[in-house]
Amino acid sequence: MAGSVDWLADAPDTDRNIRVFGSEHPMREVTRTVAFGGEWNEETRDFVAGIFDSMAPEPHV
Repeated sequence: MAGSVDWLADAPDTDRNIRVFGSEHPMREVTRTVAFGGEWNEETRDFVAGIFDSMAPEPHV
């Protein structure tokens, strides 16, 4: 499949009143920073790990 995704619409019945939405979500900021020349380093890795750990404090298997 050639090309890139320009827009992906929300799934039906998406709850937009949760903290993962919005352009200022910490993960979106990390993505923008790294995509536009920022450095992926140990500090960035630990920050991202903290984001995911806070969303799922206990492993789900």
